[in-house]
Amino acid sequence: MISPGRPVLGIDVGGTTFEVILLDGAGRVTAAVEDATPRGVPAAEAVKTVATAARAVAVAAGVEPRHLRGVGMAVPGRVDSARGLLRFAPNLPGWLDVPVAALAAEVLETPVTLEHDVRMAAFGESRRGAGAGAGSFVCVTVGTGIGAAVVLDGRLYRGVTDAAGEIGHVPVVADGEPCGCGRRGCLETVASGRAVAARARGLATRGEAATLLACVNGRVEDITAREVFAAAAAGDPACARVVAAAVAALGAALTVLVNVLNPEAIAVGGGVAAAGAALLDPLRAAVRASAWTAAAEAVRIVPAALGTQAGAIGAALFVAEALGGC
Repeated sequence: MISPGRPVLGIDVGGTTFEVILLDGAGRVTAAVEDATPRGVPAAEAVKTVATAARAVAVAAGVEPRHLRGVGMAVPGRVDSARGLLRFAPNLPGWLDVPVAALAAEVLETPVTLEHDVRMAAFGESRRGAGAGAGSFVCVTVGTGIGAAVVLDGRLYRGVTDAAGEIGHVPVVADGEPCGCGRRGCLETVASGRAVAARARGLATRGEAATLLACVNGRVEDITAREVFAAAAAGDPACARVVAAAVAALGAALTVLVNVLNPEAIAVGGGVAAAGAALLDPLRAAVRASAWTAAAEAVRIVPAALGTQAGAIGAALFVAEALGGC
């Protein structure tokens, strides 16, 4: 719990949308906004657009940004948190060596702490959500991309080059589809929300997913992973194949995490996790069937508790804790 003090702002920039939340001095969410991540514009302009939206959230809540205790900002990709740089983001084309923290701080008139998005989601879940009380905990997000973050003994595990958790770029299909990271056949090309929707759109265009087409009134361009999972559950065989391939690949990745880390819990979040039992039940079954028995019996695979706000809440809590407020 944050001890009484000034509010903290949390920002989470994803490949599709961004979230802004404001925590008051007692750690309560007092304001929140979700909007589309700017695309097709220079990265610096996009960052300033997001920061401007964040500033508006604070001001609307009666808080001048310069009076905030701090701002935490989460972004996907390769992050240099010490320098406040986003080195590379596969799902944000053109975002290369972007001084995100400095650009946002210019708009917000207060220092900004930059961190990896999945790591911040894991931090939020470990403090307020599905991982609360677990000493060994993994958070996996499945959305536009796929990532994982590990909390060991209550502390984030970063790896020697700050790159721990990039399971989305583990190769799962030899000579598979191109990935935004520059390689082929990564887990993201099969199991991410973007990949599931793209494969289903292709099938629908060929007339192989009648139930799915009915869900979107024949508008192929409106197909998202959410509709694909719904159509699969309704019995559409083409969508069922797409979902099965995604779940099998993701289940194999979770099995590796379970075998290597032996965690108490794995929380699955992100946009695709909204599929609920249609995703989690087969993932649990895959881990039970494939993971080392002792590890498989111990782990709980649960839905993330903080929803799409996990990264923003985690970023705010991370900054507050760093400042001695948690």
